Amino acid sequence: MLHPPTSFPAAASPSAGQEAAAGEPLVRFRGVQKTYDGVHLVVQHLDLDIRRGEFLTLLGPSGSGKTTTLMMLAGFESPTAGDIVLEGRPITRTPPHKRHFGMVFQNYALFPHLSVGRNVAYPLTVRKVAKAEQEQRVARALGMVRLDGMAERLPSQLSGGQQQRVALARALVFEPQLVLMDEPLGALDKQLREHMQIELKDLHRQLGVTFVYVTHDQGEALTMSDRVAVFNDGAIQQIDVVDRMYEAPANRFVAGFIGDSTALKGTVRATHVDDSSDRCGIVLTDGRVISGVNVNIRDRETDKPVVKKAKKDQKQDKRSGAGGTQSSADTKTGAAPAPAPTPVEAPKKQ
Repeated sequence: MLHPPTSFPAAASPSAGQEAAAGEPLVRFRGVQKTYDGVHLVVQHLDLDIRRGEFLTLLGPSGSGKTTTLMMLAGFESPTAGDIVLEGRPITRTPPHKRHFGMVFQNYALFPHLSVGRNVAYPLTVRKVAKAEQEQRVARALGMVRLDGMAERLPSQLSGGQQQRVALARALVFEPQLVLMDEPLGALDKQLREHMQIELKDLHRQLGVTFVYVTHDQGEALTMSDRVAVFNDGAIQQIDVVDRMYEAPANRFVAGFIGDSTALKGTVRATHVDDSSDRCGIVLTDGRVISGVNVNIRDRETDKPVVKKAKKDQKQDKRSGAGGTQSSADTKTGAAPAPAPTPVEAPKKQ
């Protein structure tokens, strides 16, 4: 059974290097849902704005809905409900070949019987671009991916990294509005993958084309992206710039999925210690007390952030002239507070 769409929060401020971030987004998903069996939603209530010229990564574990979202954007899958809008025009029912998007797959999808040059020229051939212009564009695209002089080789004569560059050149040669990438570096070894990450980001800076990139590798996402959308269970858990997502995760899933984390089970005794509104004291199960930075501690029963309440309480204390809460003083001295505290699990970044 399908449900009415709900909104997910977008990033509070534009990502680094995005001059057009404050303007109209290039692509909008509005209330998009996808189900294959009519019962279980693979993508549920997706509201997402893709900014012009940004590098947006869809990150999440297997089965989280990120690849299905990309396939719906590419036109290879149709939404069950909702709309996808490109520059104000609905494209939900527009076939893939009319969307003017470049696509890079994990398995390269090169024609083995065609030379590198003819593989790259294929999108121009189907668009009936003149032969002379095709040659110029192919040479320029191969130069961008550092494959000059390899136009006559067959894909079987190239390394994995070179084949991936051919696929990228083919996606860029017809000057698309968007370049969509479905885990394109997954088949490469670690060293080559890291090298290609740098090259992809440099290419994005040079061209200014909008990149939408799908991966389950958080290292790739944090290295290359302007913004990251973290998916789980068919929904966006958080979408934000990389730094803010790492330092201020929206919920426990994001805190555990982004970066290296250790979940410590304990009890919040003070939500602002040492006269600081952004620090808290936690008593662990073995009795030790630790002090850390408030990131996003949530009450287990209400699922609401304890941090926000603590800041509000602190402001009230200051207005009333109090020097802090009893729990704050008790944390400093090690004495047990009088009121029963709220048990929480606090993710701690290493």
